[in-house]
Amino acid sequence: MDKLKIVLTISSIILLGLAVYLHSIDHPTIEIKSFPTEIIGMPDVFRVYVPPPWYATLWPSFIIIGIIVLLSSLLIDDKKIMKMINVIKEFIWFLIDHLSPFLD
Repeated sequence: MDKLKIVLTISSIILLGLAVYLHSIDHPTIEIKSFPTEIIGMPDVFRVYVPPPWYATLWPSFIIIGIIVLLSSLLIDDKKIMKMINVIKEFIWFLIDHLSPFLD
């Protein structure tokens, strides 16, 4: 179970780092181009706004997922997980036993 905690912690750190990167690129880029004019000293300024990529707006979801994975890796307990797996396994066997006459 220690390997699971390590993998979850590393993956949450990667997700949080990705969220920070996406937050840093989530703003429009301004490129200013100046063109010469006939009046000396008064150039026309032409601004081009380049919007951020569509995936840059996903940074809040990456933060939420990273925090949830980090908290789950810190709060994970071996006995609780094994108990949940046994309950799910018993429920699946119950469904198989009781639904098999209807499915055949």
